[in-house]
Amino acid sequence: MSDTKAKNSSGAAVKKVAPYPIETQITRQAGQAPIKAQILKLTEIGFMAQIDASQYCKVGDTYEVSFVLPALGETIQGAAKVIKIYASVAVKGSQAVKFKTVEMHFRNLSAPCRSHIDNYLVQSGQKKK
Repeated sequence: MSDTKAKNSSGAAVKKVAPYPIETQITRQAGQAPIKAQILKLTEIGFMAQIDASQYCKVGDTYEVSFVLPALGETIQGAAKVIKIYASVAVKGSQAVKFKTVEMHFRNLSAPCRSHIDNYLVQSGQKKK
């Protein structure tokens, strides 16, 4: 039987990490509690995140976002603008759970942050070099 575990260049076993969801915080104005979200899809342009249906956000508003890329451990911080909001319902057990999926695009993200995202997308197999 052959060994199917991934190995790095030194031959050590590499633990595979799921690319999503990525825990993030969306910060509103000073004095307001941040919105906890889970990034479901990340691109160089922005991301799709799931938030609780009770959280308020509006298309066109800009918020500060902060998250750590899995496996890489790099922190991404910057402004992101709400582009679209989708109201959704998921069935969990016998209950319907309401949530929102928010599409946000990055605004003025720093070059190192863009590079980290690009690296992450390549390493997770979502983008070719």
